[in-house]
Amino acid sequence: MVVPCAQLRVFVPTDTLGPRDRERWAPGGALGHREARSAEDDVARLRLLTGRGSLSDDAVLVRRMGTEQFVCPLQYDVRAAAGLRQLLGTMPAPVVDLLLPDGELRARLAKVAAACRTPTVVDAPWVVPIPWFVLFDAAERRHLDPPEGAGPRLVYLTTVTAAMPRLERAVAAVDVVEDADELLEELADLAGWLSYFDPRSLVELDYAGLTTMLGADLLAADNSVHDVWSAIEGLESGDLLAAVAYYGALRGRWSRLRAQPSAS
Repeated sequence: MVVPCAQLRVFVPTDTLGPRDRERWAPGGALGHREARSAEDDVARLRLLTGRGSLSDDAVLVRRMGTEQFVCPLQYDVRAAAGLRQLLGTMPAPVVDLLLPDGELRARLAKVAAACRTPTVVDAPWVVPIPWFVLFDAAERRHLDPPEGAGPRLVYLTTVTAAMPRLERAVAAVDVVEDADELLEELADLAGWLSYFDPRSLVELDYAGLTTMLGADLLAADNSVHDVWSAIEGLESGDLLAAVAYYGALRGRWSRLRAQPSAS
């Protein structure tokens, strides 16, 4: 089974890339979102069945905003290395050996991890992490349900320039809350990741593989960005009851979704 994941992506302006990458990631070689998701699922299934799969980093998504072009390298190798690192931190070594017996592939992933490349795509299995919602405004929500049967999509799109002040505002609001160290650390990590990229870069939250798990009705009704900012505004105004209500409902909703895979 391919684990459903949400994705946080950064699209960098092509004029910040070197000549080789600009040529390699020309629009003609780019994947659409449906094609990219299909390609990633194919790679995951191949690894599941054979323990092997392509780790090519040539695939990209492309966006245009006005006259500017932006690319998001899909970085299968960097993301696979991050996944292995997470796996090693959460499961016993013998289990990891069973899940990924290919020693050559693991050595390659270890080499990729040692290079400390900054990912342009971050995957989150089963849920959207609550700190991700802070990057966006509710007005940036785009719910798409095309009639041709491609299935619904829920995405948010903003810029690094817009996202960073929102993170700073959230940190200032949450900083007064007791026992919020873990959330503050996650927000700080998110700010550190975004600071690596050009301020003109685009930031996209895509519910991606979660859309099938959520279903069309839940997806259409989901307004998690609105809820997280309602909680923050409650903290800022001193309305702690409202803050607790909005955050509690948001956390409870995503906790139930996280628990689905292990439910009997």
